[in-house]
Amino acid sequence: WVTRHFAEYLAKKGKRIVGWDEIAGDPLLRKDAVVMNWRGGTYAVDAARAGHDVVVCCHSPCYLDYPQRLENDPYEYIAFGGWLTAEAAYQYDPYRNFPPELRHRVLGGQGNVWTEITADQKELEWKTYTRLAVLAEVLNCHTELPRDWQAFRPTLEKRIAALKAKGVNMAPTGPLRKAEIVFPGGRKVKWGGGVCPILASKLTRNANGIEVKIDTALK
Repeated sequence: WVTRHFAEYLAKKGKRIVGWDEIAGDPLLRKDAVVMNWRGGTYAVDAARAGHDVVVCCHSPCYLDYPQRLENDPYEYIAFGGWLTAEAAYQYDPYRNFPPELRHRVLGGQGNVWTEITADQKELEWKTYTRLAVLAEVLNCHTELPRDWQAFRPTLEKRIAALKAKGVNMAPTGPLRKAEIVFPGGRKVKWGGGVCPILASKLTRNANGIEVKIDTALK
């Protein structure tokens, strides 16, 4: 009711509401409401089929506060959704699951940064701008998948160098670590890919209070 109320209120002022994709579950919501798709899957497509415009910002790879899996990362992260490397972000398909007749509903994309444990501007820059540069490339160029990371990487390195010259605290694209995640009871899982689907964190903390150890020395 609250969402519908403010959607009508804003419409009377010539505006339209923008909300996370949970709002699309309301069949009585105005069709001019814009849906921010963070959950991925078919939520964005379902919203488009219902008549809504969509901004794609799926948590992976659009949540730029996820750990970068760098070997020498000086900052802490809470990995709600696992690792997100620059290379993994480069393989993002903003039109995933969208049939051609619904692609006009995609207004664009967005990178998000949640700052619960980000201490200052320099840390924010480190966590954000390298992968944001990757997402900018993906969202503007729409090249076919799978994309050639090694061909794109020299271009990205030039952008990183240019921003570093302006004083921005840019994260590198590597080297990356292979991690062993140890859960209570001794169960171990090794991850070497770009995105880790396990709820875990760097150091020994996560959002659910589960103790997690990451062995950075594992090769």
